[in-house]
Amino acid sequence: MEDEDLLDLEPGLQDSPADMAEDAMEGEYASEEDEAQEQNLLIEDVAGQGMDLAFALEDSKLDRIAQRCLEAYRRDREEREDWEQGFDKIMALVKAKRTAKSFPWPGAANVKYPLISKAALKFGARAYPAIVNGTDVVKPATVGEDPDGEKRKRGDRVATHMNYQLLIDMPEWDIDTDRLCHTLPLQGTMFRQVIWDAEYTRPLTTLISGKDLVVTQAAKDLETVPHFAKEFPLFVHQIQERMKSGQYRQVDLGMDDPEDSDEAGKQEMLECHCRYDLDEDGYAEPWIAVIHKESEKLLSLKAGFWPRGVKRNEKGEVQSVKRHVEFVKYGFIPDPEGQFYDIGYGQLLLEDSEIINTVLNQLMDAATDQNLGGGFIGQGVSLKGGNLEFRRGEWKFVNVAGDQLRNNIVPRPTSQPSPVLFNLLTMLVEAASDLASDSDIMSGNVPANTPATTVLASIEEAQKVFNSIYKRIYRSLSEEFYLIAQLNAAYLPPEEYQKVLDTPVGQPDQMQPGMMPGQMPGMPMPQMGPDPSVDYSEQDRDIVPVADPSMTTSAQKMMRAQFLLQIGGGNPMFDQREIMRRALVAASIDDIQSLMPDPGPEQAAQQQQQQQMALRAAMAEILGNEASATDDMMSARLKFIEGNVKAQEAILEAAAMRMSLMNMMGVMNGAYGPAMGGMGGMAYPAQNGGIPGPAPGPGFGNGSGMEGGGMAGPQAGFGQPSNAPPNGAGLPADSLPV
Repeated sequence: MEDEDLLDLEPGLQDSPADMAEDAMEGEYASEEDEAQEQNLLIEDVAGQGMDLAFALEDSKLDRIAQRCLEAYRRDREEREDWEQGFDKIMALVKAKRTAKSFPWPGAANVKYPLISKAALKFGARAYPAIVNGTDVVKPATVGEDPDGEKRKRGDRVATHMNYQLLIDMPEWDIDTDRLCHTLPLQGTMFRQVIWDAEYTRPLTTLISGKDLVVTQAAKDLETVPHFAKEFPLFVHQIQERMKSGQYRQVDLGMDDPEDSDEAGKQEMLECHCRYDLDEDGYAEPWIAVIHKESEKLLSLKAGFWPRGVKRNEKGEVQSVKRHVEFVKYGFIPDPEGQFYDIGYGQLLLEDSEIINTVLNQLMDAATDQNLGGGFIGQGVSLKGGNLEFRRGEWKFVNVAGDQLRNNIVPRPTSQPSPVLFNLLTMLVEAASDLASDSDIMSGNVPANTPATTVLASIEEAQKVFNSIYKRIYRSLSEEFYLIAQLNAAYLPPEEYQKVLDTPVGQPDQMQPGMMPGQMPGMPMPQMGPDPSVDYSEQDRDIVPVADPSMTTSAQKMMRAQFLLQIGGGNPMFDQREIMRRALVAASIDDIQSLMPDPGPEQAAQQQQQQQMALRAAMAEILGNEASATDDMMSARLKFIEGNVKAQEAILEAAAMRMSLMNMMGVMNGAYGPAMGGMGGMAYPAQNGGIPGPAPGPGFGNGSGMEGGGMAGPQAGFGQPSNAPPNGAGLPADSLPV
C-alpha cells in the first residue's frame, strides 16, 4: 500500500468528544502501538467507521478546505443568477404579493390572477392521492425465477416494513410528499435528502427547495458533479446543542446572542459536497463539509462515499471513488437547453400570467375611470367650492336655472372597458389552461347529456401531459426507495425489523458456544427471524412504487378492475382471491384484510384442490370442444364429397340421355335422308374429364346417312376429346343401342 493513500491525522484528535467520553466510560484505552496506527488510516476505514475528520485535522487544513468549498459555492451561485431571479419572480407571483402602482394613477389596480397557483393546486390534487394510495406505497418486484416463492415472501416482508416506515415511523415523509406534489409544479425542481437517523434508528428524509441546493447548470447529475452545496438555517441553540453532543467541533463562530437578534439567532449554514485530495495521492475524494457561512468556519467533515465505493488497481492505488448521493432529484419538465434545473408551470406560464395580469388590470382601471366620471364646469354656474357629497335619495339646492346648469356642466369623455381586451383575456386564460391540462372535464365540469365513453376518452386525452410528468416523479420515487432500502440493509437492527413483522427475535446474548440464538441444550435449532441485511439485499429483488403512472382516476381504476373480473372471474387459470383483492383495492374499500382473511392451511389446501379440479374440468371441456369441432369438420367434409358424387351421377345421366337422343336423330335422318353426325363430347371439370361424343349416326333404308364428325371437347384441363372419328360411316340398323 502506498503511503500517500493513508490519512495523516493529528495525534490525539481522531475521535469526537462524544466518542472519547464513550471510550473512557468503557475503559477502552488504546495502546501506544494502536494509537500510532490510528494516525494513518485508509479512506475506506474513515468511511466505514463514520469518522468526523474535523476533530482530527489541523485547523489550517480545515480552513483551506472551507475556502475551497466557499469559492465553488459562490461560483455556482453566480452562474445560476438568472435562474434565481426568475425563481424569485415566480414565488412573488404565486404568493400574490401586491405592490403599489403609480400608473396610470397612484393606487391603480394591481390584481394577480392565480393562473400558476391554480395549475399547481390541481396537479397536486391528482398526484398526491396516486402516490400515497392507501397503505400500499411500495411493492417489491422480484428479478429472475422464483420456483419456491421465497423471493416473493421476502419482497412482501420488505414491502410491509417499508410501508410501515414511510407512513407511520417516518411522519415527515408523508407531509413532505404532500408539499412536493403541490410545490414541484411551481418550482420545476426539488430534492429529497435521505440519511440515517441513528437516534431513532430509521431513515430520515428532508424536502429541499430547488433554490436551496446550489448546483452548476452544467451538471449532468449529482454523482459526477465536482461540487454542490445545500443551504439550510440553524438557530443558535441548535448549533450549541450539536457542538456539545459532538456532532460539530467547538469553535467560536462570533454568533450574536439570540435574545438580541430579531430572528432569534438564525444562522445560515452550508453542507458542501465537494471533492478534495485529503490523502494527497493525486486523486480528489468526495467529502461532506458543514460550514458556518458567516464565519467561514468548518464544523464537520465526513466521507461522502461508502467503503464499497472505493476501487483500487492491482498496485493498491485508488482508481476511483464513487460518491454516495444522499439527494434525489424530482423534476417536472426537462429543460429544453439541457440545463440541470428543470422547469415547471412557473417558468412555462410566467409570461402568460404577466400578460393576463396586465390586461385584467387595464380592464379594471377602465371600469374604475368610467364609474368615477368627472368633467368640466363652466363659469355660468356658481357653486360653492369643494366636492359635493350625496346621501342616497338626497337633492341639493343650487342658485342657478336648470338649463343653465345643464349647459355649463360637461362630463369628461371616458371609454368603456374594451370588449377586444376582454376577448383577448379569455383566449389567454384558455390557452394557459390547456397547457396546464386544466380542462373543464378534468375539473369535474361535464357538459349535460355527454356520453360516458366520451367523457372517459376526453379525460384520457387530457391526462397525457399529466401522465408524462407523473412518470418522472415515479422514477424519482423508485430512486428514493432504493436509497431507503440501502440504509435499512446497512443500519437497521434485526430486532426492529422483526418487531414490525411480528416474527421471532433472536437472543444472541444468551447463546452458548456452538449454539444458535434461542437454542437451548438438547433442543432442536429454532427458526430465526428474518434478517434485514438479507431481505434488503440488492442481489435478486428491487423496490418500486406501487402507484401506476398511467392510472390516475377512479373511473379508470374501476374499468380495469371490471375488465379483470370479466376475463378472470371463475377462470381456473387465474387466482380468484387475488382478482377480488385487486377489485376491492380499485374500489378503495377499507380494511380488506378483515373482508378477506388469510385462509388457514386446511382451507388453503382445499382451495388449491378445488382450483386444480376446476382446471382439469376446464381442460377436459377444451379437449371435448376440440373433438366435437373435429367431428363437425369430418361430417361437413363427407357431406361435401356426397354432394360431388350426386352431381357426377346427374351429369352422367344427362350425358346418356343426350347420347340416346342423338342416335335416334341419326336413325330418322338415315330413313328419310342424310343424317347429322353426333355431337362431340361436352367439356367437364378437370377431375371428372369429358364424356366422349356418340359415334356418327347410322343410316338405313333407301339412303345412307350423312357422315358427321364428332366435336372434340377442349383439352385445356376441362375435358378430353371425343373418340369419334372425323368421318364416321353409317352403322346397320340392328346395331343401334337400346
